[in-house]
Order: sequence, then C-alpha cells, then structure tokens
Amino acid sequence: MQRRRTMDDPHCGLVRQDGRAAHYGSLSEEAIEIPQPSDAALDQKRTANVFSDGCTRIDFVLVWETVPWELSGQQDSHENGDLQNRSATIHRTWRKKFLDKLHAAGILMEKALPRQTSNWSASVLQRLGIPNLMAQEVPNLPLDYYTCPFKANKLHWFLGSDEQDTFFSTSQRHQIGPYKLQPEELAAGSLSQRQVLFLYWASWGKWNKYQPLDHVRKYFGEKVAFYFAWLGFYTGWLLPAAVVGTVVFTVGIFLMFNDVPSQEICTSEEQYWMCPLCKTCPYWQLSKICSMFMAGRLFDHGGTVFFSIFMSLWAVLFLEFWKRTNASLAHHWDCSEFEDIEERPRPQFTAMAPMTIINPITGVEEPYFPKRSHLHRILAGSMVVIMMIAVVVMFVVSIILYRAVVAILLSNSGYFLFVASCSPGGCFIELAQELLVIMVGKQIINNVQELAIPKLKCWWHKHKLLSTKKVGEEGESVLVEQAPWVMDHQLLVFEGLFDEYLEMVLQFGFITIFVAACPLAPLFALLNNWVEIRLDAHKFVCDYRRPVAERAEGIGIWFSILEAITHLAVISNAFLIAFTSDFLPRMYYEYIHDSSLRGYVNFTLAYAPRGFVLQSNTTCRYRAFRDRDGNLTLTYWQLLAIRLGFIITFEHVVFFIGRVIAWLVPDIPEAVEVKVKRERYLAKEALAENKVLLERRETRSKASVTDSAAGRDWETEQFVSS
Repeated sequence: MQRRRTMDDPHCGLVRQDGRAAHYGSLSEEAIEIPQPSDAALDQKRTANVFSDGCTRIDFVLVWETVPWELSGQQDSHENGDLQNRSATIHRTWRKKFLDKLHAAGILMEKALPRQTSNWSASVLQRLGIPNLMAQEVPNLPLDYYTCPFKANKLHWFLGSDEQDTFFSTSQRHQIGPYKLQPEELAAGSLSQRQVLFLYWASWGKWNKYQPLDHVRKYFGEKVAFYFAWLGFYTGWLLPAAVVGTVVFTVGIFLMFNDVPSQEICTSEEQYWMCPLCKTCPYWQLSKICSMFMAGRLFDHGGTVFFSIFMSLWAVLFLEFWKRTNASLAHHWDCSEFEDIEERPRPQFTAMAPMTIINPITGVEEPYFPKRSHLHRILAGSMVVIMMIAVVVMFVVSIILYRAVVAILLSNSGYFLFVASCSPGGCFIELAQELLVIMVGKQIINNVQELAIPKLKCWWHKHKLLSTKKVGEEGESVLVEQAPWVMDHQLLVFEGLFDEYLEMVLQFGFITIFVAACPLAPLFALLNNWVEIRLDAHKFVCDYRRPVAERAEGIGIWFSILEAITHLAVISNAFLIAFTSDFLPRMYYEYIHDSSLRGYVNFTLAYAPRGFVLQSNTTCRYRAFRDRDGNLTLTYWQLLAIRLGFIITFEHVVFFIGRVIAWLVPDIPEAVEVKVKRERYLAKEALAENKVLLERRETRSKASVTDSAAGRDWETEQFVSS
C-alpha cells in the first residue's frame, strides 16, 4: 500500500522553504501531516509546480548533471575517462553534503522520479547517442510511492486513508471482494484508463512505441501486465537473434554459388545414374536435383554450427535477463512476495481441501492438503503422462523395427529397395521448408484468425443480446442510450492467458530447437511478434470485457517450461548437426581426402550391390557408405564415432558456458536489492516515528484531561468554601 513518503532521502531534487517550523518526516519535535491528494492528483498527470501530494507548492528546483558540462564535449580517452570519474565523485560528495545541510535546516525536499518502467533498449540507445523513436509520452502516468503491506489497524498511517473511494485502486478492490461501483468522473479534456490504453497502446499507429506497462498493470492487474511485459521483452531480444540469423543466411547465399559439391552435381549430367526409389520408379540422374541441392546449401554450412551455439547461449541469456527484469517489475509493482504472503487459495482448492493448517509465514489458518494426498495426486497425473509418452515411443520403435525387418527380408530374397530417408536435396532443406511454412504461413493465418474471430464472436454475441430485446409498438427497435456497463456486457468474456502464452512458447520452441535448419526463423518471429503485441492489446481493450484483476509475481510455470525448452534445444541442435547436416561428413572428407572437396559427391555415393546389378543388368548409385556387397564400410563407423563425439562435445561446451553465464548474471539487480532494503528501512522508521507521535498525543490528551479535571475540582472547592 502507499505510505507517506519520508523526506530524508539524501538525493532529493525538489525543495520548499516554508514558514512553518515542522514537516512530516523532519527532525523537529512535532510533525505536520501533508495534505491528502485529491482524485485528480492521483489519477491525472499534473503539470503544476507542486509536490506529489498535489497541494504543496515547489519554491525551488535543484538540477545536477551526471557529467560536468565542461567535460561532456571532450573526446573519449583513458585520461578523460578518469578525469570524468574523479569529477563525478567530487560532485556527488559535495551534493550529498549540501542536501544534508538543507535537510537539517528543515527544508521539505522530494526527489522527482519517473514512474515509467525502464527499457533496456532505451538505455542502450542513450549510451550510443541515438535518438529513441520508440519512446512516447503517455498521459495519466501513475504516481510513485514508498509502499509496505497494508494493515487495517494502521490505516491512518497510509497516504490517502481519509479518501475511501480512492484509497484502494480498482485492481486492488477486485482482490478484496465486491464493492459499490463508483461512476468514473472525468475532467474536461481528460481520458479514462481504457481510452488511454486504446490511444497509446492498442492503436496500430503506436506499433513502434514502448508499451505503457504501468497503465496496463493499473487497468488489467499484474497478471496481464506481466504477460505483455514478457512478450515485449522477448520481442526485443529477438532483434539480435534475427540480425545474426540474417547474416548467417546471407553467408549461405555466397557459399551456395562457390560450393564445389554443388558445382559437381550441376555439371555431372549423365555421370551419376541413381537407383530407383521404388519398385516401379525409373532410374534418374543426379544432376536433376541441382537447384534443390543448392537451396539446401543456404541452410547447411559451417555458419549453421555457429548459429546453433549462438542461439543456445542466446536462450540462456534471455532467461537470465528476464529474471532480472521480472524482479525489477515485481518490486516496481509491489508484488515481490505476493505468492508467499498475500496470495489466497483458489476457491476450488478451498472447497476440496480436507483440513486446515496455520500458515507459518502469515499466521493465518488456511486450507491444506496433506503431503500424502498431494503425492498420490502427483503420481496419478504422472502415470497418465508416462503412459501417453510410452505409447508414442512404442509407435516409433515399431516403425523402426518394421523397416528393419522389411529390409532384411528383401535382402535375403535378393531384391533390393533403395529408400531414401530424406529428399535428394538433403534432410536440412525439408526441415527448412517445414519451418518456413510454420513461421510464415501458419503465423499469418493465426494473426488473421486472432483479428477476425474475436470480431465475429463479438458481433454474434451482441446480435443475440439485442435480438432478445422487445420491439417497439411500430415494429422498430427502441433506441435507448445504453449505460457503459451494458455496452461492456456485449463484449466477449475474458478466457485467460493460456492460449496467448502457449502460442509464444511454441514459437520459442521452434526458433530454438530447430533453428539449425532455418536461420531466418528468429526474423519471422520478430516480425510476427511486433504485430502480435498490438493484436493482443486491441483484443484486450476492444473485444474482451475487463477481466477481474489478478496479482502475480511473474509469468508462473511458463518460465520453467522455457527453461526445459532451452535445455532440449541444445540436445536437438547437436543431433540435427550430427545426423542431419552434411557438416561433419564434409569436415571428415576435407581432413582425410581433399581440402578442396573435389570428389566429395562420388565419396558419398555407393554402388548398387552385385545381386541387384545381376538382376537388373544395370549399374546405379545410391547415397550410403556401403561396399559392393551392401555391407557398411569403415568410413560409416568412423563418421558415426565422430558424430557421437560431436554431440557430447557440443552439449558439454554449451551447457558449461550456459552455467557460467547463469552464475555471472545475478537474478536480482543490485539496484533493486538496494531499493528493497531502503524501503524496508523507511517503512520501519515511519512506523516507529508515527508510534512515538501517537504516544505523545495520547500523553498530551491525558494531561489535558487531568488538568481540566483538576481545574473543575478547584472551582468546586472555591464554591463550597464561599
């Protein structure tokens, strides 16, 4: 809850000299309470020269430079950098002493702090000196307060406690329970919260602007705000991945035209006759797959290994820095310890819980499931999941065994079937095609559905509601101006964030698990998400009813799912490069045979077995490492050992670097830890000071009562004696 901010911050920037001798939070004996803010001061962005309470006037504004003006224009060098650091230290020390003296003199001070959430891209652009085109000024910016958990018996110590209608925000009232809906009074020229979100968030004209997350949190609650914060953070982090992926794809274009094996295939003409792929299929020339093979080189080259390692480390860094951003937002939105202290049990859990227990943290009696019952439920659910996984594994193993048995039977019967596991152009080109269909075609279809389906559902829902109304006497509908809550009832019911999270988590899985096959996947994900943010915002503001605000400490279980996908991506990319790509066979041929890769195509092709040649009276080739009798050659086993060694090395190196990154990057920023300690100290100090003041007031009131009683007794005695 909002507490009265004490004015003992040594880095204040707003000062006021007042004729009164005491202020709240000063060092004087008595404290004078700051006037309570009005509704306009709490809900609207004030432009007057007043403090955050909306009443106290500002007499003087102190502004200081982080870098002295004399040194800011000089060229960067080691000496100038040291000089700037020394000068900044001297100015900081002097400024602290100066502000301490002002505070000791009883001057009311307040530091002007921006309430908007910070964006990492804004700080990067500021350091580079590049204008930030994504920044925007959003009206009705929420004010900033020091906060601490609310206690009903300490109500009068909180800021705005005498204003019952504005003390709790709407989202906080949702957590308390039913309340009387107060009509939203708007000043001339002002905007409601929903109008602000529509104009500065859900509007397509703001596609290149930062999201007003504080306004989203104020209107929808922390749970929805954390989703959009994560979505914006994820979209921003896709930018470096998209840039690197585009560079890798561009390198593949240059390698495609200079690739020796591709030139050998395209110029082979009738040199390589390939064996038929089925019983009725004809023989075919290898040169016919020239274009398909060259297209496969766009994705299958040395840069693929680099990009796979880069994306694996990118995913680790993304999750680590999201932890920091999540901690900053949780502190900024006063929900850092929500799950441990403030979160209430779900009604379904409360109804089904067989017993209650005292919460060791809050001391409140809460519904409780015994660990034994909890374990039984987990085991039951786990067994269902394990059975479903076992069924899938059984089908996969059955297919493998079926193919092996058929191959053995055909080999014993003297008939050979040359079945290719991938297309003639290679396995990577097939996987790249499937990813392109998912990342381009499927995402476009999903965006069209997200735009059209809510509109159609909303129209149909409104049509059904209007059709139930009575018709006027002349057969025409009576047009009556509808109340806002009636119009909101015509919108769709909010169904939760599961589908929104699921869509983005699946996309995260595609761009990390299969990124080795398509370096352009992060680019298409970036373009999609830039549209997705505004689509979801428009859907929440215009198509859905305002949901009941729910508090949250982060994105919940979805973070653990993202971590599991990150680990799975490392293993998947290692196997893709080892068994699907031609990277390792090419490296083997360069090291053993010819570094220029001349003759590589002939190296990868085996001759048809003698039995097939005698039966068909034709010699043909097929892609494998086998001899004339159809047996696996030594090269096959050497490559298998190299592939397995590459998988182990790749996984261990990437996992080790990821662990080092996770160890080096703290989960909570140091600045947030300092703020948390600072607020706890100020809250404790304010509570102690108010307790002393109350005790003094009680003592004075008792003394005044005693004095008045003594005076009455003296008057009585005088009257009796007279």
